[in-house]
Amino acid sequence: PLPGGPDRPDVPALQLLDVGAIVNHYPPEPEPELGPGLQVLRSHSTLGPALPGGRRLHVTSIDLNPQEECVLKADFFDFAQQQLKLPRDASSGGRFDVVVLSLVVNFVGDPAMRGLMIRRCAELLAEGGLLFLVLPEPCLYNSRYLKFGVFEKMMRSCGLPIIPGGWKRTSKLFFALCRRTESNAEREPPRAFGKRVLRNGGGMNNFCILLDGRGSDGS
Repeated sequence: PLPGGPDRPDVPALQLLDVGAIVNHYPPEPEPELGPGLQVLRSHSTLGPALPGGRRLHVTSIDLNPQEECVLKADFFDFAQQQLKLPRDASSGGRFDVVVLSLVVNFVGDPAMRGLMIRRCAELLAEGGLLFLVLPEPCLYNSRYLKFGVFEKMMRSCGLPIIPGGWKRTSKLFFALCRRTESNAEREPPRAFGKRVLRNGGGMNNFCILLDGRGSDGS
């Protein structure tokens, strides 16, 4: 369920931000005029594959240590600060329709910065935009300080409620698809989430995410 209507010449490509990408995971489709044995990808292009219905995907991939030239070397927090200075309708992509955080939040060392990363994603997303988030399964199911229910409330407080049926748990990973909203019926008022013990027992990890009580506008 992506924002926007069917593809038309006046409908811009959907803007996707892939954080911690390392490489470009959304390569453009092969040139149509080339045969199967000669298909090559357009290099250094940020125009991704066509989506169902014909709309295109415009991809911005960033990483601290990229392995491809088409991936921008950038710190997420610096990048977000620069993007948020742009007008919301800037053609340069001041806002995004989709943000991907795949195994990124768990590599942020400071629990408060993990929370700030999620808030920044909410600020970068257009209303109705999607956040696709992947965490190691033990972050939610074997942590002293974080459970699924608390995480779900945390995301709602950030204006990023998990869409109905939009999460999945495997033996190794947790996946969540969240939709940016300002609707009071779908989100919770911004509030703080501190560090408190939710589980006891041996073998637990210490992963947690901390949030202050400010809204996405800093209030």
